[in-house]
Amino acid sequence: MSNSIGQTPLKGIPFAHPAKSKPVHLKEELSESEEGGRVFTQDVGIDRSNDPDKGLMDWIFGPKQQEKPTLAEPMQFKLGNASLAGHLASDLKHAQYPSSHYEIRTFMPAGDGQIASVNFEQLLAATRIPSPPSQHYVVTDKQVQQAISDTGAAREQQLKNGAVPGDRVVPKDATLNPTDVTMYLRSTGDVSTRYAQQLSKVGQIEGFHVVAGIGGSAGSFQSTLKGYENISLMEIPHGEVWTEDYSEPSLGKGQITPAIFSDSYSGGLIHEAITEGRKQRYKGTGLDGKYAYHGAVNQGKYQQAALARGTVTQGPLRQALSYMEGGNIYTGTRQNGEGYVLVGKDSFHVTKKLLEKQTGKEWSEAEIKNVIAADLGLEAKNVVPIEQPGAFHLDMRLTAVAPGEIMLNDSKAACEQQLTWAREAVAEALKNGEINQKQADKQLAKIEDRAAGMREQAAKMAPYEEMTANDLKAAGFTVHRVGGSFVDPTNPGRDTANYFNARHFTNEQGERISVLMGGQAHEEAFMAQKIFDMAHGTISRIHFLDPSVTQKTLDLWGGLKCRTKPEGDLISGELLQNPAHAQLQQA
Repeated sequence: MSNSIGQTPLKGIPFAHPAKSKPVHLKEELSESEEGGRVFTQDVGIDRSNDPDKGLMDWIFGPKQQEKPTLAEPMQFKLGNASLAGHLASDLKHAQYPSSHYEIRTFMPAGDGQIASVNFEQLLAATRIPSPPSQHYVVTDKQVQQAISDTGAAREQQLKNGAVPGDRVVPKDATLNPTDVTMYLRSTGDVSTRYAQQLSKVGQIEGFHVVAGIGGSAGSFQSTLKGYENISLMEIPHGEVWTEDYSEPSLGKGQITPAIFSDSYSGGLIHEAITEGRKQRYKGTGLDGKYAYHGAVNQGKYQQAALARGTVTQGPLRQALSYMEGGNIYTGTRQNGEGYVLVGKDSFHVTKKLLEKQTGKEWSEAEIKNVIAADLGLEAKNVVPIEQPGAFHLDMRLTAVAPGEIMLNDSKAACEQQLTWAREAVAEALKNGEINQKQADKQLAKIEDRAAGMREQAAKMAPYEEMTANDLKAAGFTVHRVGGSFVDPTNPGRDTANYFNARHFTNEQGERISVLMGGQAHEEAFMAQKIFDMAHGTISRIHFLDPSVTQKTLDLWGGLKCRTKPEGDLISGELLQNPAHAQLQQA
């Protein structure tokens, strides 16, 4: 049974209640209104109205919804025959221009290592490609239950006779050419619905189609999505918004779900495996391993949503021998064309404990790698266990920026960058006469007071991140450290922005594209430039989605990547080595 409308399960399981790790739910309803073409979304989840510092800290660090633009775009760029208004991201007045305030903000390379923010609607009008006809699918509970039975029986045979290699799964880096992006819409007013609307527009530029699973009234969703092309609806009997975690689509158009197994409602086996694994790994390090657990997928039986999707695509369905939630594995392609998977060590321990319980024998690390390789259609040598970077899922703190190259969070750098921005905001306000010196001193003192808590949290996370970096380097990956996850200064354990939980792919023109959650204007410009630089100039566009819903999804411990599941094809070897490149020319 799905939860009531507006109550979305927390993506992870809080460490604070490990023995009572039932799913936690928060409100996710959004009330929307239009004003001047910009969408404002009211957060009705976690209430911070009584926080005495809320107004102060919002003023220093900036609200998620940017202020209205005050300046006209200063530049015109040419993209083919099209003319796009915009400005360079390095412009100190970046946040005051219209293209920094559109519901989708797009950055493109503009030559000489610079990037520009351009008018998304003009880009859409100039580059729109025909969308496939929208479809309406209906999957019955009987079909899903049959899929569970069939895949469960096949899994039992593998437990007895040995793992059977399956098709290679879809990569999560830019070596994917997407055809569809599957989502699940809990209600007409949730974050995923907003993202589906925006991704349908991005898909009209980049060449993918949005397939939205729904569990409520089809009519209400059709009404909400009216006017948005490039979306199909899929009625399914059971689902949730975190579609990234429920399966891995295969290049053979199939679906591979994490193992479905009976466990206590509090996820006893998974909790024990993670606890034991962290105790072993952190022994002698001084680390306590007190961050969230995974396991919500099996608790909620959300593998059913992926089997429903597989029923529609009619590809081969498979229950994995392993138990790995999608957010805690990262699949991709190395520069030599070999597929790989990064596996968070929590998932490695859970798989080991599950297999040992179900077979009654011990499993070695090599045997577990062989099982994971068979599940994902990869070679065992390319199964890479890595340390959790202080997060229950890898994708909350890392992402691939190029084949074989990983961008990993640096909490200490992120902390200092936030503090620098805060001090600069105070200095600018003083310079412009918005505050006097006494007020500025008060604000700076408040920043320094908050800095202590922020640095303490960053220092707590740093050792985990360093262990992750060492594991990646040992496996031959290039690691780029960057502060890309920012926190609430009044509650440093709470993310306010996350630029790792993103989607990367190559479009039909052979251009590499990235789609990220939105944030503050200065954050987006900073991260866009970082990602372009780390990707060696191979990215043609970065799209940032609605910043006003970012806090809502992060408060549920998930982001854009968590709410989407691309399907598609592997790019050619030629595009792997030499992607196409779209570049703006100054008019």
